[in-house]
Amino acid sequence: MAGIGNRLKIHPSDKNLLAFRRQDFSIQSQFDTGGGTSSRMMMTRDETDIKKAKTQERLTLEDVRFSDMRKKVPLLGRVPQSKMMVSDVDDIFEQQKKEHISFIKLNFRQLECQQFVPATNQQKIEKTGALKCHCGEVLKNHIPYEFHESTQQRKRNVPAYRYENLIPPDLEPFIDLNNLGSKPPEKFPPVEWKADQAIKVKTTTSFGKIKFTGMEQVGGMKPAKYLRLTDEEKPDSVSLAIKLMKDHWKIMEPNTPSLIISVVGGAKNFKLNGKMRETFQSGLIKASQTTNAWLITSGFNMGAMKEVGLAVREGQSFEWYKDRFAHGLRCIGIAPWGYVKNRNCLTDHTIKVEGKFDKIAEYLTSNVIEHAKPVPLNSDHTHFIFVDDGYRNLYRGVAKFRARFEKKLSDPIEKGGEGIPVVLIVVEGGRDAIEDAKTSLEHNIPVILCEGTGRAADILVYAYTNPERGTKIRKLIKKAYFELKQTDKDDPKAKQKAEDGINNVFESVKSCIKKKDMISIFHINKHEELDNEILKILLKAKAGEVTEKQRLERLKLALKWDRADIAQEEIFREDALWSRGSFDEAMETAILTDNVKFVQIILNQGVMMREFLTSKRLLKLYDLALKEIDINSMPFKQLITKLGMRENEEMKMEKLSKIVISLMDKFDYDMEEEEDIDDNVNDNDNERHKNEPVYFKYPYKQLLIWSALLLRQQMTHFALKMGGEPVTSTVAASRIHFSLAKYIHRNELSVKNKVLAYKEEFDELASDVLDECHTRDPTTAMMIAERRSPTWSNMTSMQMAASADNQTFLASVVCQNSIGSTWKRGIGSSWQKVFLVSLFPFLAATPFLDIDKLGDNKMSPTYKFLTFLTSPIAKFTYHSLMYLMFLMLFTYFVLVEFRTCEITPIEGVCIVWISTFIIDNAYTCLAFPSPSITCTIRDWFGLLKFLDIGNCILAIVAFIMHAEGSKAMEAKSIFCINAVVFYIRVLEIYTVNSRLGPKMVMIKKMMLELGMFILVLTIFLVAYGVASQGLMHLQRHSNWNILKDVVYFPYWQLYGELSLDEIKDDDTCIYNATDMANKTDDSYCRKFHGLVPVLLAAYLMIGNILLLNLLIAIFSNVFHAVQVNSNRIWKYQMYLLVMEFDTKASLVPPLSIFIHIYLLFKWIFRHTCCRKSKGRQYGSRHLEYLQLFEKEQLSNYLRKKKADAKSSTDISIFSMQKRIDELYKMIKEEFLDDDPATVDRETSKAGFESLYRPKTVGEATLERQISKTGSIKETVPIHTKENEKEKKPRKKKKKKAKDDEIKLMKAKDDEDNLFKAKDDEDKLFKAKDNEDKLSKAEGDDDKLFKPKVDEEKLFKIKDKDKLLNIDKNIEKPEAEKKVADFLEEKVSDDEYAVTPSSLPISPRRKSATKKWTTDSDSDDEKPSRSLRMNIQHDSDDNSDLNNFDQFKKTRRSKRSKSRSQDSFSEEDLKYRGSKIRQKLRKKRSRKNNSDSH
Repeated sequence: MAGIGNRLKIHPSDKNLLAFRRQDFSIQSQFDTGGGTSSRMMMTRDETDIKKAKTQERLTLEDVRFSDMRKKVPLLGRVPQSKMMVSDVDDIFEQQKKEHISFIKLNFRQLECQQFVPATNQQKIEKTGALKCHCGEVLKNHIPYEFHESTQQRKRNVPAYRYENLIPPDLEPFIDLNNLGSKPPEKFPPVEWKADQAIKVKTTTSFGKIKFTGMEQVGGMKPAKYLRLTDEEKPDSVSLAIKLMKDHWKIMEPNTPSLIISVVGGAKNFKLNGKMRETFQSGLIKASQTTNAWLITSGFNMGAMKEVGLAVREGQSFEWYKDRFAHGLRCIGIAPWGYVKNRNCLTDHTIKVEGKFDKIAEYLTSNVIEHAKPVPLNSDHTHFIFVDDGYRNLYRGVAKFRARFEKKLSDPIEKGGEGIPVVLIVVEGGRDAIEDAKTSLEHNIPVILCEGTGRAADILVYAYTNPERGTKIRKLIKKAYFELKQTDKDDPKAKQKAEDGINNVFESVKSCIKKKDMISIFHINKHEELDNEILKILLKAKAGEVTEKQRLERLKLALKWDRADIAQEEIFREDALWSRGSFDEAMETAILTDNVKFVQIILNQGVMMREFLTSKRLLKLYDLALKEIDINSMPFKQLITKLGMRENEEMKMEKLSKIVISLMDKFDYDMEEEEDIDDNVNDNDNERHKNEPVYFKYPYKQLLIWSALLLRQQMTHFALKMGGEPVTSTVAASRIHFSLAKYIHRNELSVKNKVLAYKEEFDELASDVLDECHTRDPTTAMMIAERRSPTWSNMTSMQMAASADNQTFLASVVCQNSIGSTWKRGIGSSWQKVFLVSLFPFLAATPFLDIDKLGDNKMSPTYKFLTFLTSPIAKFTYHSLMYLMFLMLFTYFVLVEFRTCEITPIEGVCIVWISTFIIDNAYTCLAFPSPSITCTIRDWFGLLKFLDIGNCILAIVAFIMHAEGSKAMEAKSIFCINAVVFYIRVLEIYTVNSRLGPKMVMIKKMMLELGMFILVLTIFLVAYGVASQGLMHLQRHSNWNILKDVVYFPYWQLYGELSLDEIKDDDTCIYNATDMANKTDDSYCRKFHGLVPVLLAAYLMIGNILLLNLLIAIFSNVFHAVQVNSNRIWKYQMYLLVMEFDTKASLVPPLSIFIHIYLLFKWIFRHTCCRKSKGRQYGSRHLEYLQLFEKEQLSNYLRKKKADAKSSTDISIFSMQKRIDELYKMIKEEFLDDDPATVDRETSKAGFESLYRPKTVGEATLERQISKTGSIKETVPIHTKENEKEKKPRKKKKKKAKDDEIKLMKAKDDEDNLFKAKDDEDKLFKAKDNEDKLSKAEGDDDKLFKPKVDEEKLFKIKDKDKLLNIDKNIEKPEAEKKVADFLEEKVSDDEYAVTPSSLPISPRRKSATKKWTTDSDSDDEKPSRSLRMNIQHDSDDNSDLNNFDQFKKTRRSKRSKSRSQDSFSEEDLKYRGSKIRQKLRKKRSRKNNSDSH
């Protein structure tokens, strides 16, 4: 709706038309009536124009579309007169507006402070006008309860207020109303201010529409509706607000929401970075668009509310509905009235309060957010509800109303609610966000916590995952909300206040985590989608509900989201019981939305397609699909219209049959046969029997036709897979799409190309599945191709493929084998032998010709002879030989035997022969394997066939003319033309050749292009002919020679016959001046004109050079197009040729007349005397086997195709990304400490690089003393002054580590860096358990965690004190030397292993050329598998230290159970140490050598 502007008015009113009264409508440009006649009614011109303008504003969008068309038609005008006649009635829109205003004024109130008492602690205020009342508002913004009408004459009545009533008498001496700029006194007399007395209730004056200014965006904006109210329980303001939104704001139209998403979070100091913003906004848009969800926020232009607004702006759309346009996404802002910046512009200050409807409130929004001041509104919200509690400039009074509002929407309809599920999303946030989450959980509203956004969200996430760590939770709360300033650290009151606040928040957090089943954690930095998390929590929150109705509601939500996997896990459980027919509505929705996964899941629950898809429900599906405004249903609608049926008519089986027959030439209802009704049964039983549903024999066939007609491609594939005869059904789907494309208008080229693309897809599928059958059993595959399908009206797949021009299918190996088998009919000899036997037929009964037994045990010579004569190849051979004989005879007749006065015997023989040609073609047309004669003419009759039949009829006409005797010359001319056509007919014989056959197609296409070329050439030819003849003849008498001269000479000049003498003077023209009676003027003679040669040169240049080369290019294009597919084209032609000669009589013309006479009498006898039963091609047992065979091969084909798709690059990358994410989660959960600070240090680059820096206070806070038995004794040293100095740098380093983690998560998305070593993919995930996976993946840690750690540097150490005494400033080689020397001591398996983050030096990076392999036998190449144990050095929580021993023992026991055989021995560790020492010695020796040189 980008063309909808901000000034568009949909609902007109008299006040909207005030502008017309100030204009002169006598000028046409002011209001264009389109040339219509003036009204005859008794009214002035201005009144008529106003009436027309008012009527035009009220017209529907469809009526306005014809406004310009009506203007150009005389006597019509832009506005229809039929619409004008009803404009005298009260405007319905105006009436709705009045009802809207009266409802608001009757039910909603606002609060205003009526007593100004300055609040305390305002000593720094320098002006009296800046003093704030206890309510938070300054004096000039207080609106008194009483006002009187101004006596000044103005254009409109404006209220005048008496401010003196606001100030208590005790304060009047200290506040001068006339001098508010004066300095206030330092102290006011004590005056009590009570909210219940000072704040008064008034009828609301703030409602209407907001037009945001100062903001421009793509697509324009629609004014937002707003209302100011008070939070009251009696009457319930929430119920009244919802009623207002439904009845007057029409917020439920055109689509009722399936979900409400409430977002709470950070405000002024909250921002999302690029990746987090993209994840949050895209998930929010997808969830909203999928379910038509409402979004609820605080409505301000800051923090999380602004992010929601940006998401709405990105996904917003508009829809025209019932003469108005509505938002596609509804974003509702529920904000405190007193905290809205510039709120005065939203109030109607007139005496007669009518809201901001006619004069829309213009609101200037801003991105500037000031501390402790009101905040502007967000321009992307569509509706606002302002909650007024009487206080100003404070964010308060809205939480309770919002909670009640959301609860009312989420309550079931039976309890007075709306039954719409609500989800709360917490993004960062302050203490209010925790309270909102607590309230929502108390109301059974699920909550999603966005991990990684900070503050409230992260606190709740930590409490959710670590509920037992209360001390740490308190510290996080203190750090987020109650961090004392430096000046307040020694204040006992401030400390106590902070402690109380921490306790309150902690209790709220504890209350939240009590309902874990209603909480879901969404990590905003991971490769996950927010919309999927919303669906999961909705189903998780309702997990305890077991009623069928509730499960069906959950199923609808899963359908909306298209998450069949979640529905399978959460809804369709084994313990769930479903009643019969409970899935019908869900099944209909899944079919209409082309959701195959849900259809499959529902069928797995025991639903039978035969019972579901009755005739009544099938027709309902057609009606529902046609009512939708969908581009996919457009071709079907055009088909219905072109067949002469109305689109809006209800679908019936007769109508459906007519539609399918027009596409497939044949259609059967396939209804199950009804049992005969016994006459003895009473009428009630008969009536009940008639009302029973009618079932289909082949329900998946009906589903396939429905999905193919409505372009539901996935559902079509599903019907093919589930139904019977998949090969034939696939060809039928191709046939439907081929026919459907013909009915699509050429302007809808994209839709037509889409339909043809679907057809090509089915062509390839049918061919591939048939080839799969061929690889298993070639003979059975041929039977499938030749089978007359009982499902598809006894049509074979090759018949439907030929009708659909499916050359791909007919060119397949199986179809060609079948065609070849039919062509030779068991003859195994070469064509040379067949030709020889055709010349000497008696050889057919001898062993000279190899003929198959055709399923019999033996074949007699007679049967062999008959088999040869009836084979299509023999018929073709005899037909060709006999036709050549006829051609020679007819040539002799035309050249020698034609007599003008008599009919010779040769002429009679030729005419009889020609008559048999006509009879033979007629019989072939009737017997051709097509559903109807129309189909045969369409598929088989080509240009040569029509030309042949027409030529034969013309020859008979010439014979009749010759027999008459008076028109011998005309008859001879016709016979000569017949000879030309008879010779052209020889081209049919060339079809059997693989090289000449495609050339016939080329000639046909070139002839069509040549016809188009002649139309272009004719323009230039006639133009030159007319110009040249007009220049050479000054005058001319009227005769037909003029037309000949115009066309004749220019045509031959194209071929080089310039006839230059014809453009010179005509010397033969005689001028007789003396014969005055017959005086001839020389102006009638041809004379040379100098412009004619110029025109001739231009004509020849265009014709011979330009147009001729254009024709050559066209022919070249046709040649290449046919040559590429020449093999398929020839195979397609061969099928038609084989079918033609397979149906022809055994004897060829003229002898075929005897066979045709016999067949005629046989047909009459069977239809009058004895009806012979029709035989069957295959028995039911054979058909069942063929069906099972092809379904099995279809499954094999789909399985192979799925395996190929899995092996593709994109799928491999996606799979690897998913597995690495899982590995990352496993590492984090199993091997990293729960403290976020530890995670930051472990996963960030800074954490690893810090090993090179001197030991900080965080590293010095914990000293380990490792005893020989492996126990750990930990002591906390006393902080020194030096340690105190290092506190601030440590905070900076922690912050840097956190920033590095964010960078790490960004870099994690870079697939090039993640998957460079694709060869290591399989090795990375071969581990049987989590710890083994970690050890094998450590070789690729440089991809997971950026710092490339060489796992050869992970060692077990005996005494930590020795290692920690290493000098920090020592160089790396020396430090490594000390570590290597230390490792010479024996270390037992049960001694503690330290991670790289615990070492004071950094291990070297792995060589770029050396690759780690987990399956290598070399010890040098095996990465270390030492256990990772991370300790929080800088933590002040002593509980971690006390539990460390127990934690270590538990971890060690797990390791011993899972990897008892993979642990490293002392020899392994010693061997590794020796390797490192050797490397250090080599390095030192090289250094010494360099120094010596």
